[in-house]
Amino acid sequence: MMFPEHRGLYPGHPELGGYIRFFNLDSGVFARVCLPLFRSHCILDSVHGLLLLQRDKDVAIRLLHPFTRDIVELPRLNTLATQMTKWSLRRMRFISTSASFTAGVVTVLLTFNKFEGVAVATSLYKQWMMLVWQCPGWSYPDSLHGKLYVVDIAAINVNGAPMIFIFEMDATYHHRATPKLIFTCPEDKQHLYSCHLVEHGSEILVVSHDDDDLSRITVYGLAGIVLGKFIPITDIGEKTIFMGPRSICVSSKAFPTVEANTVVYYRPVKHCFAQYNIGSRTWSRAMDRCSRKGRAQGPRSLICHS
Repeated sequence: MMFPEHRGLYPGHPELGGYIRFFNLDSGVFARVCLPLFRSHCILDSVHGLLLLQRDKDVAIRLLHPFTRDIVELPRLNTLATQMTKWSLRRMRFISTSASFTAGVVTVLLTFNKFEGVAVATSLYKQWMMLVWQCPGWSYPDSLHGKLYVVDIAAINVNGAPMIFIFEMDATYHHRATPKLIFTCPEDKQHLYSCHLVEHGSEILVVSHDDDDLSRITVYGLAGIVLGKFIPITDIGEKTIFMGPRSICVSSKAFPTVEANTVVYYRPVKHCFAQYNIGSRTWSRAMDRCSRKGRAQGPRSLICHS
């Protein structure tokens, strides 16, 4: 993942000399790379270790591999101007990116987090297209194997249960397509709250609270609950899940102060960062050397940097 510099130095800042740091989520190793492109580009987002860039002179969108320097050219972002209202245009800077790579074709979806809009383009397109389907503005989709997964708690069934949508992405994708509903909580499982999706290896995990007091966390495999098999996952090995707007699963070996087989996040009721062991179902305080309040020990979630 791209790691921010101190004192708010943005990528391309003169003091950085064209360099930027990346952090390996498995090994904990930092890599420093010189990318002269920052002199004429700004970063919109990062996805799968790739950088989504906007070129200053013509607002062309480019997907960059920071180590190989390979670039995928995408349409200019101003091709969306005629498809959006002025109100939406002023809020389109806050985005979440998903990407799919199939048969030599790159498909990119931009979810606009300040309004319920999604735009799609591929390396074969001449322009970006707004989808007729509106993604929840607060939702951060997760992509895996050319598919986009979204939890839409706002879209509930008649029993008030959350639903999870699946969205197909491929080179022949049509902007008028609608997402396919793959899961709705059954009545006896309506106690699931605050569902988060996170990629774990080759599968998607559903992380949620399972009580009204938000004191317990349960992890399920999405593939299992789609089939009606609500079997809790109690062991994710040496991995740790950082839960938040962009939930990520990383190796605990890269973080000496974080325990394995845990979920780290900001507890909404206790108003503090904590880690939850999904095997023993116990809480412990999350600690690190970074803090929002002076030099006292933190913590601060890794998601704040992603």
